[in-house]
Amino acid sequence: MRGKTMNSKFYYKSSTLLMMLLAGHTVSAHAADDSVTTEKSEDNDQKSPSEAEAVTYPVAQTIDASAKPYNLEIKSTEEVKTEAVTTEAPTTEKPVVKAEEVETEPVMTEAVTTEAPMTEKPAVNAEEVKAEPVTTEAATTETPTTEKPAGQAEEVKAEPVTTEAATTETPTTEKPAVQAEEVETEPVTTEAATTETPTTEKPAVQAEEVETEPVTTEAPTTEKPAAETKVVKTEVTTTELPVTQSVLRKKTTVKRASTTEVAVAKKPSKSSLSTRSFSLAAPSTTRTLTASTTTATAPASINDYILSQNYVVPTYKQDFAPELPQLAYRNGAAKPEGVVAHETANPTSTIYGEVAYMKNNWQNAFVHAFIDDNEIIETANTDYIAWGSGAAGNARFIQVELVRVYGKDRFAKAINNYADYIAMNLHYYGLPVDSAEYDGQGTLWSHKAVSNYLGGTDHTDPYGWFQENGYTMDDLAALVTLKYNQKVQAHAGTGPVVTVPTQPTVPTEPTTPTAPAPGPPVVSNEYKLARIKTSTAPVFSAVTDTTATPAAEKKNYTYYVNKKADYNGKTYYALTDETGVGRGWVEASNLTQATLSPEKTVTSKFKVNSLISGIYSMPWGKYSQKYDDLASQVNQAFNPTKKVTVNSTDYYFGSINGYDGWISGKHLSVPDSTLGNISPVMMYGKTLYSGATVYKDITLTNSYKDSTPYRQLYITKKGTSDGETYYHVLNEASQVMGWINDNQIRQTSAQLVSTAKMPYKVSASTAKIYTMPSGGSVQQLVKDKNLKNQYFNVVRTEKIGGSLWMKGVVSSNNTVGWIAADYLTEQSSVFQEMKRVSMMGKTLIKGSTVYLDNDLRTKRATKSYNMNYFVQSQAKQGDTVYYYAVDHLSRPVGWISDAEIQQASRRIVSTNKKTYVISTPASYLYNTAAGTKYQRVEPLSDKLGTPFHIIRTEKIGTALWHKGRLENSTTYGWIADRFLSRLTEVAVPAAATLDAAVAKQMALPDSSKPKVVYADQYGRTLTRNATEAEVRANIDSSKFSSDSIQKYQFLNLNKSQGITATVLNALLTGMGILENQGTAFAEAAKLYNINEIYLISHALLETGNGTSQLSNGMGYNPSTKQAYTTTTGTKYYNMYGTGAVDHNALNGGTSYAYSQGWDTPAKAIVGGAQFVAQNYFGNKQLTLYQMRWNPANPATHQYATDIKWAAKNAYRLADFYRRIELTGLNFLIDQYK
Repeated sequence: MRGKTMNSKFYYKSSTLLMMLLAGHTVSAHAADDSVTTEKSEDNDQKSPSEAEAVTYPVAQTIDASAKPYNLEIKSTEEVKTEAVTTEAPTTEKPVVKAEEVETEPVMTEAVTTEAPMTEKPAVNAEEVKAEPVTTEAATTETPTTEKPAGQAEEVKAEPVTTEAATTETPTTEKPAVQAEEVETEPVTTEAATTETPTTEKPAVQAEEVETEPVTTEAPTTEKPAAETKVVKTEVTTTELPVTQSVLRKKTTVKRASTTEVAVAKKPSKSSLSTRSFSLAAPSTTRTLTASTTTATAPASINDYILSQNYVVPTYKQDFAPELPQLAYRNGAAKPEGVVAHETANPTSTIYGEVAYMKNNWQNAFVHAFIDDNEIIETANTDYIAWGSGAAGNARFIQVELVRVYGKDRFAKAINNYADYIAMNLHYYGLPVDSAEYDGQGTLWSHKAVSNYLGGTDHTDPYGWFQENGYTMDDLAALVTLKYNQKVQAHAGTGPVVTVPTQPTVPTEPTTPTAPAPGPPVVSNEYKLARIKTSTAPVFSAVTDTTATPAAEKKNYTYYVNKKADYNGKTYYALTDETGVGRGWVEASNLTQATLSPEKTVTSKFKVNSLISGIYSMPWGKYSQKYDDLASQVNQAFNPTKKVTVNSTDYYFGSINGYDGWISGKHLSVPDSTLGNISPVMMYGKTLYSGATVYKDITLTNSYKDSTPYRQLYITKKGTSDGETYYHVLNEASQVMGWINDNQIRQTSAQLVSTAKMPYKVSASTAKIYTMPSGGSVQQLVKDKNLKNQYFNVVRTEKIGGSLWMKGVVSSNNTVGWIAADYLTEQSSVFQEMKRVSMMGKTLIKGSTVYLDNDLRTKRATKSYNMNYFVQSQAKQGDTVYYYAVDHLSRPVGWISDAEIQQASRRIVSTNKKTYVISTPASYLYNTAAGTKYQRVEPLSDKLGTPFHIIRTEKIGTALWHKGRLENSTTYGWIADRFLSRLTEVAVPAAATLDAAVAKQMALPDSSKPKVVYADQYGRTLTRNATEAEVRANIDSSKFSSDSIQKYQFLNLNKSQGITATVLNALLTGMGILENQGTAFAEAAKLYNINEIYLISHALLETGNGTSQLSNGMGYNPSTKQAYTTTTGTKYYNMYGTGAVDHNALNGGTSYAYSQGWDTPAKAIVGGAQFVAQNYFGNKQLTLYQMRWNPANPATHQYATDIKWAAKNAYRLADFYRRIELTGLNFLIDQYK
């Protein structure tokens, strides 16, 4: 389990596979046991120094990837070492003039992009420096560059310097060196990195002459010539580390008073990288991150926040489903090619809920880990694939899910854990950080990138969740890079570098440079065995440890070796015991080693010989690993299951005397027992209840146990050995099994009786079918099925002992097997086979001949003309097929030949009861599914909207047919599905009783009281307060739910009915701008789940049946914010009055349409529908009745005061449905308590 260390601190990641236990963990997990200590600091959080003086402490730190965070404020560490500088005279330094100087040793760096320009000041009173002319290739810039002239600089002499300038996008300003003495240098060649921001250099100050060797660096260059700099003779090793904060010990060699930037590890697979600067608010320090993205102008606020919080990464946990498959990646086990960053998209679940759900549903999908702000839970072994991102992504990548948490701090903490886990896995598997978001190449992928570049999935996470929280994949790549480089740095044993300003100091004499620190271990896979030579041999927990423990009792064991590390000039091997537990690293010179072959499965048969020394827990085991000496087992059989070869000696694994273990092949002998007197026979044999031992060949040396009880087998040969008889047997599929001793198999004679083909029917419910004649119980087929009345087409008959057995096919399920003849009855003398079928068959218009018996001897007096029947059986006579038909009452019709009946498939879809309505009346009720005109019961022409109560649904050919009865009828018949629509009526309990609801309505203030709207004698529209009786009459839902018109008060307006554009256009004929816009309304209804008829009704009301000026489009001037009439310019349309406030309807409505881009009527229809769905259904008032009376909370949030408002609008909807000859299907009927 990641994050949990053993006593030896041996791993930070474990695997269930023995050969992968040490896959890169022991070297990379821990550098050493010593950690940096400073005053009042007892944990791994590292703080930036607060003193002005730079202080350095040695670091040899063991890093636990899960125990503590990689804090971004690093304590002071040792400076980057350089090789000794050759000088001709003692180096002195002159006092600092007008500059605060931080003195550091020269560091060879690779260029890193920053996003803020840095400047250099001009030289003042500089002493003479000899130098050759400097050649510079100018950088391409997008803005002017400025350069301050050097002041009082003496002559510079040096060898030529060639510079290849970086491309920049911002100005570069240089300030020359100040008071530099003469320095003679060898030529310097610089290869500049491409960068999007300028770099800054401050030359050495007051340094005397130093003679140096040539120095090659990879660093960003500027656009101006080098100014009076001194070059120190040094050989610098390129270090690819993230820049972090630390303090450098002051030196007396030549310094550069500037902040040093150290390059983050670059991805070599890409020839050109764009990089992002990620700076933290620490004085005079710069931290940079590399990401394969375009340059941003500022670091992510979430990342800044994370870096300021010093979060602790939680201990990694494991919670695996035990049955998860272990399938290798496309390049092999433990060889992922990167990580896919997912997020769960579940706003309510927790990490524990996600893990539990995945474990219960892993057959559908599973991932390697779930992560939130408090937990990192691994749910699958990362050495093997998970099912999280389609076939292509699964075969390549580790899959990691981010669980949603809310609030900035929780989100940031979760992202910190997320990035740490991704970085740890990339580092663990030896992969670089390389975002694949922009080119489909790399190691860090979003699910969206997998969808875009690899396919097999259409997900886009985690983009949506990141966007909600102001985060991006670029930000994640930057944070992963930082954490990754910290891990690389920790394992390389080199502390991060940070330069902070110090007070001016008096120059001191140069110190002698120390030797460079050892490089990181080079680890590779091994596969061998080893023993520790002495009990005093040192055993290291990690290969980079400086302290060890004596081997002691470990000397008495043999170990597996599967990792090798070359470190500091020596070779070390990682030891693992037979249980898979790591036991440490030991130097090669302290080990006795042996080669080890891969395991092979064997079926050999041996006996223990007199040389036996014992059985051991592992091959080449030592005395401490011996289970038993096996002295009492000489000449006893030993049948191993696998073997390995150690050096040149074979070791076999098997069971003997109650022990499972390994025995040397030198201690085993092959028994001599070969069969003779072999002769052919034909019989059957049944093994004992305990099964039988089967020998694979006549030597009787290799055997296996067939534990199947009472298994009937074919016997084809017999032979003898040492006075015992053995039988050669075949299994049910006639495949050779081997030889069985006579005392483990009971023989029965066999005789072939017939191979004639004829149909039978099973006559008894106790009949059973077997894979072999007279088979045992384990050879029984279809145990849970009663075979009575099933057709059984016989192809072979044999006599087994004294009983007849028939081999054939059960026609209903094509099961092939043997049934005792006592349970079978012959069906026909003319048919060769019969089987049950479920079909429909239509006789010919000109008539079809019908046979009444199974022997085809008797014809029906009259033919059958154009009738559809249910077909139940099929029979074959030679090449002619016959079908047996029955009518709708299951009365027999007879056998009809294939040429005279048209077949259609028939399948029962459902027997559930449900109610549909007649939606298209141009059909009939039939007495038979898919009936003909002779099988009609009654027409449906006057049944529009009539309920049809269904009891059965079948699929006939490609069409659905329903059996049921019409409302108020007892006659059952069949109607095709295309003439029906599903009626859904859902009862919705109200919050109060009817009396309480009425009382609340009557208690409303006068301005909101229920009103009666009426016209006076002059035609004027007036209102008055409704009486309690009037309110009760209109609020009582039970009075309207059964009314064919007023039931539309309860139509669910927030549910699309799927009405086609063609049908909708019938409602829009003559409706102005809305005419022929059925396609737009159908699309809008489906997209936002709105009832099509309601949406059209709404639009017709708002647009005055498509004639309003706003709906017909207006121009809009965004500068003046004024709408205007136009015939040639772009028009903007508004079909629902969205944004059309009463005091300025045209400007408001057109402005809103302009902001939404509604420059066509269709866009306005579809776009405006979203507003309707959100603003009219957002309060969960989904029907006209609920909008008027709000039974969930009576007398609140009501859309109207008119007591007839819902009834009037229901009439309008019902009329629209009537015009297109359809009916509403989805109703929510409120019921009071």
